Amino acid sequence: MKATEKRHAAQSLILLTATRYLVPILLLFSLFLLTRGHNEPGGGFVGGLVAGAAFALYALAHTVHQARLLLRFPPR
Repeated sequence: MKATEKRHAAQSLILLTATRYLVPILLLFSLFLLTRGHNEPGGGFVGGLVAGAAFALYALAHTVHQARLLLRFPPR
């Protein structure tokens, strides 16, 4: 079995379905944290952590390549 076949065989229907609903909610919540806490100590950092967790969840459910396409800029 090829590596790409293993990657697609490990996908779970539950993970894919949960990701479809959780990623937009997490991104909206991260924007809320960013706007609400931008004047508080650490508020923007926590918003970035939640956004990073949303992209990490997307990369776990799909492939890393698809997550990089979702970011629309190459990470360094």
